[in-house]
Amino acid sequence: MFEMNDMTVRFAIGEALRGASLRVAPGDRIGIVGESGSGKSMLAACLMGMVPDAATLSGTLTIDGTDMTQASEAAWQAIRARRAAMIFQEPMTALNPLRRVGDTVAEPMRVHLGMRKAQARDRVATLFDEVGIPDPAARLRMFPHELSGGQRQRVLIALALACDPELLIADEPTTALDANVALKITDLLVHLSRSRNMALVFISHDLAAVARATTEIAVMYGGDIVERGPTADVLAGPVHPYSQGLL
Repeated sequence: MFEMNDMTVRFAIGEALRGASLRVAPGDRIGIVGESGSGKSMLAACLMGMVPDAATLSGTLTIDGTDMTQASEAAWQAIRARRAAMIFQEPMTALNPLRRVGDTVAEPMRVHLGMRKAQARDRVATLFDEVGIPDPAARLRMFPHELSGGQRQRVLIALALACDPELLIADEPTTALDANVALKITDLLVHLSRSRNMALVFISHDLAAVARATTEIAVMYGGDIVERGPTADVLAGPVHPYSQGLL
């Protein structure tokens, strides 16, 4: 379980996160919504231990009761990929254009799990099949530019799943995709969360996608979570004025 209590992230110019609290248990599917600058990505960075060095933190972040608030980079490296992983919003910047996608997805398996090259390659092919990439064996040897936008996003999902994390954070995963492909990616993330009993934190400005993908929703404004509850209830009857305006 990942639990954030009263987390504040301060920079010299102001606070990027203000007293935010969030609890994520196995199998949870939580949507994070809000305008640009509301703190959504900073909240995700906290969960991944990726807050910039210039920031000052207060509050607590625990993983299964272990306080990670001031944990070292080495301690976080043992968490990332294995227990928490992240899907970034733009595949062409997240993937190395000079590396074959199979090698990119195999790397965390070899680094974190100690797999040999052939074993990792077989595992990548299995993951490609799981995330719906056709002809996985052939796609392993392709470069990012040889794949469609939807296939590149599926590669990023496979990369995030490489070490079987307990928590998957999807940061605007459908922004660069057309509506039909975005719908398929959203449904895929829900299916993976259910089949693996994996927690999903789905960050998006697309309320329709959040409604489809999540069971709970947290609305962020000014670096704080101003409203949280069951997705259907919050979208049907928002209480906070900002939530009402957002809808």
